[in-house]
Amino acid sequence: IDGLYQAKDTLEKPQHFPPEASDRVLAEGYRYLLAHLNRTIEFEFRADPLFPEFFRSMDMLRKWTGENPDAMYLKAPIDGQGFYRVTGQAANTKEWKTSKRGIKGPKAPRHVTFQTVSDVPGHTGEMAEMQQCKSQTLDFITGLNLLTDRKGRFELLIGPERPANYKGNFLLSRKLLACPSNDTSAIKEAKWLAVREIFSDWQNEIPLELDIVRLDSAGLSKPPITVEQLTTKLTNIAKEVPNQIRFWNLIMEFPLEVARDA
Repeated sequence: IDGLYQAKDTLEKPQHFPPEASDRVLAEGYRYLLAHLNRTIEFEFRADPLFPEFFRSMDMLRKWTGENPDAMYLKAPIDGQGFYRVTGQAANTKEWKTSKRGIKGPKAPRHVTFQTVSDVPGHTGEMAEMQQCKSQTLDFITGLNLLTDRKGRFELLIGPERPANYKGNFLLSRKLLACPSNDTSAIKEAKWLAVREIFSDWQNEIPLELDIVRLDSAGLSKPPITVEQLTTKLTNIAKEVPNQIRFWNLIMEFPLEVARDA
């Protein structure tokens, strides 16, 4: 409850540059707050790298900041030490491989990106985390170089190192990364597989069909949640919601020029 009040203050108090209060502004603000709560709950309860699943990480009910109606965002939790296999089915992928446009009938999204990331931004509620390189991309692959069969089917292996003689689609989940802002380097491990699908022909482009499995836990049953685990999740949610709202408010100060040119 305290976390919700902190989030409310971030939307309303003058130091956070809220728009002038009105019934509509407050209604939209509280809807935005609830969207962050919705998203944070889903992230927290789906964050099980032993039993991963894809879920919509951002949409009209889970907004992070501005609108982006031509994209679909998915995430799946991963452990940088484990190996995962993603299986997918795309419609016609010819436009991925050539410059030809306007293919008729069902086809793959205009652009697709798979990337392993060390974390999502906003946990601290402060811009300083950007300089600390809290959220970095370890590896990525796009539709331009994704290997598919003639029917649009594909597999993507994810792991801390590429297996010997493996020639298929692969993403690293553990990697030495530089942090240019403080001139350091560190081994980072991915916490999430992020998928972005971009659409430009909504009548014909079809979202990917995707599944993910961790290879050493495939076929096992997920154990029931414990009281201790639930308590931890509730504590995390209470901290995360106000921090996320504050962080994205700070991000939006730049395009909105709330501090003018100072």
